[in-house]
Amino acid sequence: MKSVAAMGLAILGQVASRQTSESSTATACSVLAASGGFNAQRVVTLVGGGMDGIKTSQWFKAPTGYFNPWAIQYHYYSPYDFIFQAWGKTIWGSEADKQSMETDFANIRGNFTNNTSVILWDNGDGALDRTAHTWRDPYLIDIVVNAAKGVSNSLSDSTTDGSASEQTSAAYIFPKVGEDVTDGPVSFPLNGNQFKSIKAADGTMLNSPKDYTSSTGTITVKKEFLSRYLSPSASPGSKLNLTVSFSTGADASVEIVQWDVPTLGLTTSKAVSGADLLIPITWKGLYKLAAVKMLLNDGAYLFDDWTQYPGPTTAGPWTATGIGMAPTLY
Repeated sequence: MKSVAAMGLAILGQVASRQTSESSTATACSVLAASGGFNAQRVVTLVGGGMDGIKTSQWFKAPTGYFNPWAIQYHYYSPYDFIFQAWGKTIWGSEADKQSMETDFANIRGNFTNNTSVILWDNGDGALDRTAHTWRDPYLIDIVVNAAKGVSNSLSDSTTDGSASEQTSAAYIFPKVGEDVTDGPVSFPLNGNQFKSIKAADGTMLNSPKDYTSSTGTITVKKEFLSRYLSPSASPGSKLNLTVSFSTGADASVEIVQWDVPTLGLTTSKAVSGADLLIPITWKGLYKLAAVKMLLNDGAYLFDDWTQYPGPTTAGPWTATGIGMAPTLY
């Protein structure tokens, strides 16, 4: 055997105890050493139990008697409900959230090394469109690449208080159908950068102060410019994307979306045991939901009544594992 995949070693490391973790690592390294070819020079990725940072810091023990260069790999999925948008959680970014993440990373750095490389993991339904061979969100990739280089990014401001009753994001200008068009302010923590330019997806360069104004951390898109794409009687949907550029770091996207309340295709339905319950919905605005809140007639939560405690925006939803949404309904 001339080649042994490094990922095979990682898989062997997904174990549940310190003893089996050490044994699996030693066995994998032994197989690699005996496999011949160029495997003696292969860089090996090793893992602790479960591939998570806590078990890695507690259980991982470097193999002895082998001379391959090696690196530790661990996966970071925290906080779980935000990473996977479980129960509709889309709020993160408070000082406490950031400190928790810093503490988790410091746990690994303090036990092993200060040199950490970021691997952007994609499960096929995330950042990479594997069919079209394109990034679904190129801004996200630029943010990661710039951060890895030590370049400061100016990110879209958003709600960071999990107890807030409403959520906002500077990634959107979000007027409702039927309302008069007004100026659209969007805010960005600049992180030492300056605003540079704004360009619309149709190629139009916005001019200041005619189309927008800027002050410390805030751009205000004028209603005169927005009225080219919005009106009280316009149909709901995404109208235009703006690209905001800064003196350094990644660009930011601002999507202009006119929204209205979604409508149901029916208001009564009969559940059949063993069959899906179909609820036709016409979406009027964004094309993707964070969660669907489900209540009984008496106001009680249909599922997971404990979700009344984390915050209003995550109270009473059904997780996406139980919901299928057909693209034709968007």
